[in-house]
Amino acid sequence: MARKPFISIGEEEFTKSRFRRLSRAAKVELMVTWFQEHFEDPAEKTPYESAEGGYQWIWGGPYNADEEIQDTFSEVVDFDTMQKAVEEIEKDGLYDWAPTDIGNDAPYEEDDGIYSINDPLPDIIPPEDVEDDDALTVEQLRQEMLQRLDRLEDLIRAGQRDRGMIGHNNPPSPIDDLPVTRGDLDEIQRAIGELRHQAQAPEPAIEAVHASSTVLRRVAGTIGGWLVDRVNAAVDAGIQGLIPGAVGAVVVAYAGQLYELLQGAAAAAMHWVQALPLPF
Repeated sequence: MARKPFISIGEEEFTKSRFRRLSRAAKVELMVTWFQEHFEDPAEKTPYESAEGGYQWIWGGPYNADEEIQDTFSEVVDFDTMQKAVEEIEKDGLYDWAPTDIGNDAPYEEDDGIYSINDPLPDIIPPEDVEDDDALTVEQLRQEMLQRLDRLEDLIRAGQRDRGMIGHNNPPSPIDDLPVTRGDLDEIQRAIGELRHQAQAPEPAIEAVHASSTVLRRVAGTIGGWLVDRVNAAVDAGIQGLIPGAVGAVVVAYAGQLYELLQGAAAAAMHWVQALPLPF
């Protein structure tokens, strides 16, 4: 019996084995294409009411590229390649997406087990899946998250190295010029601490992991929007003289690193918790 396709993208169908054998560039391109087939800018069809707080997500959403890509492709694509696809999807600064299949609560249909008499019967026994040898273990995912949290904390510490030194004559630390408040930094540190705590817990609390991941994503979104504004302003101004000297360039570079590490740590946390066995 022919193996049931893992996913259809455009006019092509892919088994898990075939998708795994693709080049990194091909995987990124296909993941981006898949996402664009199922999600769109809410400005396309989603009602917008200023008095009600903005977009009215009557068709479902808002959806997050990072979560949707990982939910769909984590079995066949490594974490960094998925993040490359997410970066490509979000490169224009859009982070909240609406489904293209409007009228449904979900962005794409799932099998509800109800069939018409004219429909072909589904496979009663699911096809055997033998291509999971290269899947990451829960422990590997846990270690990946912890390593990313370490790198994130190291970067924040480096960005704060000159803070609090009253009377110093050094230039401001990079983090001082970002749209990140002391409260944001405190929240990040608490989220990092909570994720480390859950990583050591015999039965991790999924809600706590999700909440901490959300904190990291929220701050990343703020920084991402700030970076997009800098780029747009640079384009409007002819880009050359916009960033004032080396300090400005350092701040922008630091912001880019911080954005990537926040997003990466948040995604790694969700990737780990989604791989945990369900409690009985």
